[in-house]
Amino acid sequence: DPQLINYLQERQTPLEMCIVSNIKTRVCKSFKEHPIRDYFKEGLMVTINSDDPAMFNTSITNEYLVLIQKFGFSLEEIRKINFNSIQASFMTDEGKDTMKGAFNKEWERLTSKYFKK
Repeated sequence: DPQLINYLQERQTPLEMCIVSNIKTRVCKSFKEHPIRDYFKEGLMVTINSDDPAMFNTSITNEYLVLIQKFGFSLEEIRKINFNSIQASFMTDEGKDTMKGAFNKEWERLTSKYFKK
């Protein structure tokens, strides 16, 4: 629904995505049918979550691997999704700024160590 997409874009309403759970509960029949890539391209504020790790045999790490392996998300797109999660949190604006700074510092450390730029 284009009106709903526009509404969500304008308000930057967070959408908590639990990909493995969505597949296992058949909310989406396959990874190919899952809308996360389209939502991200539309500029919606998607976040990644693991729902119930014990029930769905997943973890937040696995959810990010699914984004990369099944949907082709790049490291920069993963970074953006992490920023969405910080922005969507209930922290104060000051807390969000502090968290974004700490996240950026650790992101740079890890990506420079494990990935060639």
